[in-house]
Amino acid sequence: MSLSKVFNEHLLEFLNEIITLLPDNLDIKTAKTFVSGLKRVNPKKIIESWYIYVTVPYKDIIENGDYAFFENKSYDNDVYSEYLKAVDNIKASSKQLDEENKKKSMKYIQNLTKLSVLYKSK
Repeated sequence: MSLSKVFNEHLLEFLNEIITLLPDNLDIKTAKTFVSGLKRVNPKKIIESWYIYVTVPYKDIIENGDYAFFENKSYDNDVYSEYLKAVDNIKASSKQLDEENKKKSMKYIQNLTKLSVLYKSK
């Protein structure tokens, strides 16, 4: 199985988990629809975008598990794309999660970041 496929499945698993926890949140459902559509059209674009917009600027913070950073981070000065809108929606919604689910979410983010590094290094 390719790294991009593993990455996409893990990202969708993460989004499904968040949807289970926050079933009334339309932003998360929209993010999942966006990722699912992009997966069908250009599956490598998802992992490549994660690497550019998440891994490169925030790798150290992610590796340290600093979840509070993501809760409070403003993406106003970042290069904005539909991808970052989805990340921002997830971030805003995650403030409603309890500490255990925030830790799980951080683990997903760490795993996705590691996969993007592996993908980029090959």
